[in-house]
Amino acid sequence: TPSQDLVVSPPIFTIPPGAAQIVRIGLLRRPESDREITYRLFLQEVPRPPKPGEQGISVALRLGLPVFILPKGAAAPQLAWSARAEKGELRLSLKNTGNAHVQVIECKIYGEDGKLIAEQPLGAYVLSGQTRSWMVKPDRAWQGGKLRLVAQTSAGDISAQIAPQ
Repeated sequence: TPSQDLVVSPPIFTIPPGAAQIVRIGLLRRPESDREITYRLFLQEVPRPPKPGEQGISVALRLGLPVFILPKGAAAPQLAWSARAEKGELRLSLKNTGNAHVQVIECKIYGEDGKLIAEQPLGAYVLSGQTRSWMVKPDRAWQGGKLRLVAQTSAGDISAQIAPQ
């Protein structure tokens, strides 16, 4: 949803080849006292006009950058993992009941015997109050027992026991 909560300076700029540009982002409202506020800032390239007689296509980049405004108090994700078998795969779900986001980079799932069942890059944000699910194709059959998950996240490496659903 478009928002007027942020101000970006400079709003329009040109970056010469090999150069860099600093963009400052300001919040035009008070931060929340108990939870993180999240936004997505879109930067869009405006292609130069074609030269006379020039043929071909021009591709413009559009980048979506996450913006996180921490609450005044302590901020941390609270993560609850679950898994269930679904059509020969694992549906891995993560619920974040904390007051801040977490970025999950990758995970490894081990069976009760300690052997690796699946390894999956995830590369996703789970915002405060959200649940996110991934379909994971196991490297070997899972018999429905307890799982141990080891994940690399923006909050650090975590290990969690998962009771099957």
